[in-house]
Amino acid sequence: MTLFSSGLRAGLGLAAGIAVATAPMALAAPNAVTETRNCAWAVKIDPNGVNALFPDQAARYWVLDLPAAPNTSLTITGQFPHARYTSFTSYDTALRSADGLPDVSIAPDKGSINPFVAGAWRPAKKRNYTVHVIQGAPPRHRAKNTLYTSSSDGQRTGTTFLVALRIYEPDRGYGDNGGVALPTVAINSASGTTTLPGCEQPTAPTGTNKTLSQQSAPYRNSGGSDKAIDWHKFYNLPSAFAMATGQKSLVGAARSTTPKGGFADNPDNKYVSAVVSTATAPAIVIHARLPITPVTYRHERRMQPAQLRYWSMCSNELATERFWGCVMDDQLPLAADHTYTIVVTAAADRPKNARPGCGIAWLPAGSGEDTVLIERNMLPDAAFPHSIQAARYDHEQHDLGAYYPTAHYESIAQVEKLGCHAPAVAPQHQTESQGEGR
Repeated sequence: MTLFSSGLRAGLGLAAGIAVATAPMALAAPNAVTETRNCAWAVKIDPNGVNALFPDQAARYWVLDLPAAPNTSLTITGQFPHARYTSFTSYDTALRSADGLPDVSIAPDKGSINPFVAGAWRPAKKRNYTVHVIQGAPPRHRAKNTLYTSSSDGQRTGTTFLVALRIYEPDRGYGDNGGVALPTVAINSASGTTTLPGCEQPTAPTGTNKTLSQQSAPYRNSGGSDKAIDWHKFYNLPSAFAMATGQKSLVGAARSTTPKGGFADNPDNKYVSAVVSTATAPAIVIHARLPITPVTYRHERRMQPAQLRYWSMCSNELATERFWGCVMDDQLPLAADHTYTIVVTAAADRPKNARPGCGIAWLPAGSGEDTVLIERNMLPDAAFPHSIQAARYDHEQHDLGAYYPTAHYESIAQVEKLGCHAPAVAPQHQTESQGEGR
């Protein structure tokens, strides 16, 4: 029995197909490893699997797509993971988010603790929760721990139970699931409740994305990039592509005629993006202040209050929607004033001082001339006025203030003249792209 609807197959299947087409042999896995998880979670998206829909390198996704017969609902029971963030999101058939339930909005079961609430005890052993998925739009007064299949304005309506579970940056050593089993899913109907069994699900082969990126054919964006590097807040698919391909005259029409959302968006995240070109200059230097985010990776015991729950910057390819690399908040070397410097170059052009020990983070540019840079802000504190969420469209630089990622082109020699200065705040952990080597 298949658990997929045509909407999920069309959306996620198309995204995966784009990446697979560039290097079909890279996905061959005759000795594929499997894991047992509730049969509902039929699709897993992680850094070593499907690299499409502009994902974040620290994010793990599990997706369920179950038939939504009349008067049926879902009950999801699980444990809060040991991680920076988790959430449930429902989608319509165009992969636009309909409703969202972030971790801080999920009340724990009686006797348990929600470790994501500021000040909470993160290592708590009793960390159980129960979430319900109900058909229709949320009422004025939402039911506790409930996710709905339609948006409150009715513009985005799911025809099935299409739900994504996200886990961002599991604590060190806890694995993709954040040290807990994936939730159990039960279908409720007039005839009773059916709990889905466990299924053997294949895991993605290690290193898939690295292999794909090495075999990717170079391309050139028809819009090109000029010397001005401007960041624009994401509104929807048509306006983003119009902006990225240099068709700025079409942006207004795209915003006014089509609704917000797309790319299987996370309603807790907001984004600004810019298109840069190594044909203009080999290096792009980005500088800004980093918002305060909680420290979690090394098993910190208390969830800290923060301006943002999570921040990242990724380099991406427009044609395939894959990332080339990402750097998240706790991978950045910081100056005493909490500012960062990121340098983006082709791997072969990486400056000698573009490494954390010298106070400079590095991101790889793509194999073609043009690279899309995306900054994420997640779950801002209501008192923080300079988040992407609070920024107005076309007023990003003014509204983000010191947190706006000012970017300009440089030569490799100009970057290396910046020297090597030990950061005031060293990264908590490093990815391959952020390593000390060149």
